Amino acid sequence: MWQSFPTSTGLSHITEHLDGSLTPTTKRQSGCARGCLCNGAPLGRVTLYTWAQIAGIYIFSIYAPPRLSQEEFIGLLNNIVDEARGKTPILVAGDFNAWAAEWGSRETKPRGRALLNALATLDVLLLNTGSKPTFVGEQGESVIDLTFAGVSLFNRVESWQVSDIYTSSDHKAIVYEILLEENQGVGRAPAGNRRWSARSFDGDSFAEIVSGMEIR
Repeated sequence: MWQSFPTSTGLSHITEHLDGSLTPTTKRQSGCARGCLCNGAPLGRVTLYTWAQIAGIYIFSIYAPPRLSQEEFIGLLNNIVDEARGKTPILVAGDFNAWAAEWGSRETKPRGRALLNALATLDVLLLNTGSKPTFVGEQGESVIDLTFAGVSLFNRVESWQVSDIYTSSDHKAIVYEILLEENQGVGRAPAGNRRWSARSFDGDSFAEIVSGMEIR
């Protein structure tokens, strides 16, 4: 599953791999966020999730594999909440393999309820809209790839959508726009209020970037 947004250095993405790692990439530069520096911003990484501060926003990327027991899943959520507490503005995104009516599932299952309870302590809001599945595989379709934004960031996230961009995965790409505040930017780009249109998204470039990535 990939979640991406345009930024001030051209076409830039936060590419979220299924192992929970992040790869920020642009047409001009690329780098892997695995304990290194991402656009000059410190990055933290632990098992099954990672986070980076980019353009002043704390971005958490999570992969909760279905093999986790309920106890292990709750433990993972507790670790994420402990790490994320106090970080603002915050964006939490990932493949949670959790089902809840709040994001279009037919019923709320224990993992979905645990996720709702855990993230409620971070004061974040769900960005998912519509009923389009984020996962389409041999076992069926579901909405298991979720995006949450803190209350201070929520109204700056626009045009959230499940895209038909080719990802070479059974997970769909999720694309959205983030309005940067004044004096914020990515890398050395000039500061200022900026907005980007999803119409300018270069699907061919994005597909080229992700085509060689290993999907686990």
